[in-house]
Order: sequence, then structure tokens, then C-alpha cells
Amino acid sequence: MATCADLFCGAGGSSEGFRQAGFRVTKALDIWAPAVLTHEKNLPDTEAIRGDILLYAPERLGPVDVLIGSPPCTEFSFANRGGGGNIEEGMRLVYRFLRFVYELRPRWWVMENVPRVLDFLPDEVPLRKLGIDKKGSLAIPVRAVLLSADFGTPQMRRRAFSGDFPIPSPTHTEVKTATTERRRTLRDVVETLPDPLQGVGKGGRAPLAVRDPVYDFDLPIDRLTDHFARDLVLSDEEVRENRKAKEDHSWYGRMSFPDELDRPARTVMATNLRVSRETTVIAASTGGYRRLSVREASSVQGFPITYQWWGATTSLKYKLVGNAVAPPVAFALARAILAAAARPLPERPYVVATVMEPAPAPSERERKRMLPLTRRFREHIPGAKLPGVRVDLDNRGAVPKGHPVAWRAVLYRGSGKALRQRTVGLAQARRMLARADGARTAAFLSELRKEIRPLVPDATTLQLIRAERANGEVTPYVIVDRIGDVVGRHFSGATKEERIAATLVATAYACEIANKGSASLS
Repeated sequence: MATCADLFCGAGGSSEGFRQAGFRVTKALDIWAPAVLTHEKNLPDTEAIRGDILLYAPERLGPVDVLIGSPPCTEFSFANRGGGGNIEEGMRLVYRFLRFVYELRPRWWVMENVPRVLDFLPDEVPLRKLGIDKKGSLAIPVRAVLLSADFGTPQMRRRAFSGDFPIPSPTHTEVKTATTERRRTLRDVVETLPDPLQGVGKGGRAPLAVRDPVYDFDLPIDRLTDHFARDLVLSDEEVRENRKAKEDHSWYGRMSFPDELDRPARTVMATNLRVSRETTVIAASTGGYRRLSVREASSVQGFPITYQWWGATTSLKYKLVGNAVAPPVAFALARAILAAAARPLPERPYVVATVMEPAPAPSERERKRMLPLTRRFREHIPGAKLPGVRVDLDNRGAVPKGHPVAWRAVLYRGSGKALRQRTVGLAQARRMLARADGARTAAFLSELRKEIRPLVPDATTLQLIRAERANGEVTPYVIVDRIGDVVGRHFSGATKEERIAATLVATAYACEIANKGSASLS
């Protein structure tokens, strides 16, 4: 039996894929305790080690046929401060993995990361970069970006694989062919698993069988974990925020809302927030919209429904899922290596179809989430995102006495590194609008008094609503949308400068009402 070891193993996605192909995964190393515990519980034949790879000696792994590993991708990801991560820190862990490759000299080796890592990884790495005081370099002969959907994962997840290994051929394509299957879709997951909002066992019904959407085996429904939960449903305000972030984001392009079911899902993120541009949102059977359950996200990643997630909270389980390597991709890599080595090939993945030990459910104290009182808000006004210019409402102004935050109107000009911003007060905004048609402006100001003045609460109340510490129908998004409506009714055919000036007036007016309790448009 071929052997492999897994560095930066996480919750075990790569190990699971290689195990499904018949490999004996001898050891797995990671520093994150929940990931090591999850690995240990699901792959008990592997020695799961919690340790710092910077302090762990390569020879302790012992000889292996294949070395696999996934150095943390955070510093390379565009999701981290728009791509502004600490590249040097990220490369330090990449180089440490390569040091293990040099010391152990496995026949094959595979390193997984986000595609951006290829911008910083040369074809040959000098040995001194690896902490080896010798001349020469370590070659990286193979570099490929693989799409998870091409290998049976119902997800459009792209990852870079570097090392010395044969590149597998796709097993799934958009349309089924003589040599490939149809790609799995988000609908395959959502409609194969039971509705997570309905619960199980009501009325004394006998347990039903659940079909695994990726591996096609049955599991008694009472053994299905991390799935049934009512708190998956999004509030109206959360729906509004998600829709705005996807369809009308201040910087990024348009995304579908809700997510398309008849194609592979977007990449499952480690931070599966209730409100985020990256949150997968689908229709809820009870009306409205919801996010995916942990189990649905796990199946989207390509894990069997028997795989258990050992996290103390739901958010921690989402993180374990999102950080993992998709097992079907690892299985395809393992199978390609076996073929190149002229070893027997498994016809299909060997899957553990029973739950060996169910992970405990998150504590009942896991709660309603508690958001910070100073929870930030920033959003552009509809109709005020024009070429080279944008108007935002945010709560990042100089904090006035008696309020936890200050609301302000912000004018952005330029783009990229040339982007500039400045806070615009009501008096300055009125001067900018002075050149507009007098009759139009008068009608506009009159409607502002009628529409905006009675709508906007004081800054403290508005922030309490934003932090979900108080109930209220007037959220920051309601104010943003109302400002956009009023400006649109009066300045839809105006010049860009006039529309921006009118938007600044309306936004600054709303901010003065919130911050000071009154404002004058005279």
C-alpha cells in the first residue's frame, strides 16, 4: 500500500481524498487544535499531530511515497484586505513545506494553495531560501490550477497545485460525455439533503434514509449531524445587506442573488457569515432566504455526510469546512499518482458510510450572536456610484458627545491607489448644489424635509439598530435607499456633478439629523 504524510493537514480534506484512493496516510500535522481533533476522529488510522511545523523536524515524519500539504493561504488571498496580506509571512510557511520535500525526498509531492501563490513561487527555489546552507535549488516542475467542479465537487473552487506529480484529467464537465460525468450543482446538494428547517422525527416517524449528494450512499436521517437548524433563515435586513453587497457593491462586480442552483456553488469560505458578499444565499422553504447549513457546506466541499466536524461552535465548524481541501480533488490527484506508478486503481472512492463517532452539537449557550456596539457601516447611495466618483454613508466620523458613533457623508474620487476621500458637511454640499436649476433644487429640498427628516432616528438609536441591540424598521440601509429614491426623482436627468451634489446634500442632511437632532436646509 502506498504511503503519504499530510502537512498543514487542517481538518483532513487531502488526507481523506488520498485515503479514499487506498493510500495509507501515516502522519498528519497541524497547529490548529480543532482541525487536529477533527482529523483524528475521522481518520483514526492516521497519527494526527498538533505541532508547529517551524519546530517539527522533517525526519520525524519518516519515509513516505507522497508528501502532501496546504500551507495557509490567508496571506495570499484577495479576501484578505483586498490582497494586501503579508506575503513574506505566507512564503515562510511555503518554504518550510519545501524544506520537508528536500529533506524527505518523496517520489511525489503536492502543495496546495490559492492561485495567487504562483505569482510569488519561482520554478526553482534557492536552497538558502529553505534554510539550507548549500548551493543549488529545489525545482518545482509542475504547477497547475485545478477547478474542483472538474473532479466531482459541486463547487467552483480554484486552487493551485505545485510540486512533482501527474496532473489528473477532469472527470466531470458541464455536459456529460463518453468519458466524463455531468458536473454536480448546488441544487444536487440542496435537494438531495433534507430541508434543514423542517427537523426530524416529528410525530414518531421512523428514521428515514438520507442520500449522500456526492458519494451516493444512504445514511439514517437520525445520524445526520450539523444540518437541522432554524437560525439559518436570514432577517429582512440581512437579506437587504446581502443583496446590496452582491448586486450593487461599491467596488466589485455584480453577483447573482440568490445564488444559482443549477451550477456548482461558489467557493465555500472559512468565514460563512450571515451577511457577506461571499455568503451563499438560497430561498428558504419557510419563505425568504437562508444560508447553507454546515452539512450542506461540507457536501459542497465534497466531504461524505458521515464526516464529522469537531468544533465547539457553529462558526468554528464553518471555518473547519471552508479551510479544508476538497476531497474529490485530492482523490483525483492520488489516483493519477497511482496510475503513473503503475499501481492498481480504485474504480470509485472508498468511503466510510457510517458515522463512527458523532461530533457534539454546539452548546446551547452558543446563542444569539452579540455584535459590537460600534459595528461599522459603509454603503454607497444608489445612483451615486458613477465613473470616478461615489457618495457613501458611513458611521466612521468624529464621535460626537453622547453618541457611540457619528454618521457622515463621504465623497470618493478616483480609483485604485489614486482613490481619495473626504467628509462633506451639509453647508459645503449646499454650495456644491448652488449651480443646479433653482426650481428643481427647491422641489428637491422640500421633499427632503418631508421624507428624510421624520425618517432618521438619532445616531444612538440608529447604531443600536445596526448592532442588533434594538428593534427598528429604519436601518441604515433603509436610509440609504430612501436618499437614493429622493435624489433619483429630482435629478435623474441632471449632470453627473449635479446628481453627486444632490446626493451629498441629502446624505449630509440625514447625518446632521442623526448626530445633532436637527438640520437646516435654508
